[in-house]
Amino acid sequence: MKIANFSLDYVASGSAANRAPNQINLPESALNEAVVIYGQPILKALQQADKKQLRLYDLMDRVGRECTVPGFEQFQGVISHLVSLGMVRVAQSDLRGNNLIELIKAA
Repeated sequence: MKIANFSLDYVASGSAANRAPNQINLPESALNEAVVIYGQPILKALQQADKKQLRLYDLMDRVGRECTVPGFEQFQGVISHLVSLGMVRVAQSDLRGNNLIELIKAA
């Protein structure tokens, strides 16, 4: 089963101008829950990887096999939220943004 879109834009949009007419501003806990739900393909790919680590571009490619990833920035935003929740960490930074992402704990 493919997920239609892989993005948190509709959840995290802060201003009324950025939101669809039927969209509401969600509390932080709802955003965290959405990150965990949308992050499942990421967590699954890392769980299956050697040493539970993947380079960001490789991770995006693997997740793209399960769901549509609209762009690098959106994908990187989900990774950033997962980092802030303590689920993954950046094990090694890369000047080109191809950071090594490591699973800390699964949801």
